[in-house]
Amino acid sequence: MTALPQPEPGEVVVTGDELWWRQCPTGPAFYDEVKGQPTDLMFRWTDADEGKLSGARQTKSTAEEAYVHRTEVEKKPSAGTWGIAASIAGKVSSQLLDDSANRPAPPDSPPGHTYLDLRHVSLDSTRAAKDERERIRARLLIAAKRHHPKA
Repeated sequence: MTALPQPEPGEVVVTGDELWWRQCPTGPAFYDEVKGQPTDLMFRWTDADEGKLSGARQTKSTAEEAYVHRTEVEKKPSAGTWGIAASIAGKVSSQLLDDSANRPAPPDSPPGHTYLDLRHVSLDSTRAAKDERERIRARLLIAAKRHHPKA
């Protein structure tokens, strides 16, 4: 893995215990109905994400507001909202960046849009790259299970 990218002008690094809200897509690949919890694929990113895994920050959005924006404004299904403490980003060799100042105002963009910065993580098909992505997703899932205010 390479060094973390520098924040763009207008982006703010989110740190500490503040929660980052992440929506869980619906479907068996993302949400395990038997266990009643998301799978690590809730944190999967692709080329289309450009290494920016979307969510919202707690000081600018409640879990409920994030959920409502996803389901009622964006018209996308969600199995619920999970929170991850900003400090976890560093533990997966990443950072959380609030880019809401660079986006259209709500409701065109989610309130407090913040992304987990994974631009430096390879999407190669090598075993080492896959292992790194799986390690990150597993760590995020463990952390998310601690904060599930909205089902």
